[in-house]
Amino acid sequence: MNSKILVQVVEKRVVLKATYYTYETPKMECQMLKFSGSSDSTACYMIVNGLLQELHWFKQRYTSWFIGDSVCEDGSCYFTTPLDPLFMVLPILDSARMKKGDDLGKFRALEEMMCVDGYTGYMCLVPLLDKCLHIICEIREVGNSKYYRLDDRKVLAWLLCKAKRISEDLRSTQKNLLNMSKEDMNSYVVGLLSEYLPAEPWLTQLCSSLSVERGTSKIGHWVAPPEVLGVAPSQTTKQSGSSLSKGAAAKKGAPQGVRKITSFFARPR
Repeated sequence: MNSKILVQVVEKRVVLKATYYTYETPKMECQMLKFSGSSDSTACYMIVNGLLQELHWFKQRYTSWFIGDSVCEDGSCYFTTPLDPLFMVLPILDSARMKKGDDLGKFRALEEMMCVDGYTGYMCLVPLLDKCLHIICEIREVGNSKYYRLDDRKVLAWLLCKAKRISEDLRSTQKNLLNMSKEDMNSYVVGLLSEYLPAEPWLTQLCSSLSVERGTSKIGHWVAPPEVLGVAPSQTTKQSGSSLSKGAAAKKGAPQGVRKITSFFARPR
């Protein structure tokens, strides 16, 4: 009897996720969704214990991971940060209402609007959106069913609230930003939010409300001092010939207290 053996090679990856303390194993699922700041690109997002998180990739040179009794040569890691699901569906809700001129558009069922061609992952956002969609939408109830329509005034109020919270948090946590002017802070905050907003109409309205000029060089280009990022500024100093020779001599000597790399792994029994 002929038999086939399917061997699946799974690469090891390190993921750092934001979650709440719990004794249960976190429930995680990855979904491919449209990137919130662009309708043409796709990105990977994770839902961890009912919390939407965006996935980032970080890599340093000459790094690796010790995982159990093995070494993962790829020293990169993925980390997740919580993301408001309203940013993900704002363009979808805007298109779904079919607004024309002075007509405010139609009310639609949430499940109907989340049926996006080629992106089945949006249906996983329905339980998350059901709790917060009232922030930016009008709601009508017919029997046991709810229908939603995006409200421009609510969206702008929500964005202004986001901008205020971000500004307050930056000033309270980053001492180097205390002396930043209100205009510069607004420009910086708009630059952060612009990564998650389509240019029209929401970014334009937000800039107008905060008196920030579109296209100004300040938006998203304010460079935080090294102290804000927790990184000491690099200092380039000239090394003399004597210091180089001392370094070469130190390399020749056997370092004390250093163990062989094989000593970190258990021997198979």
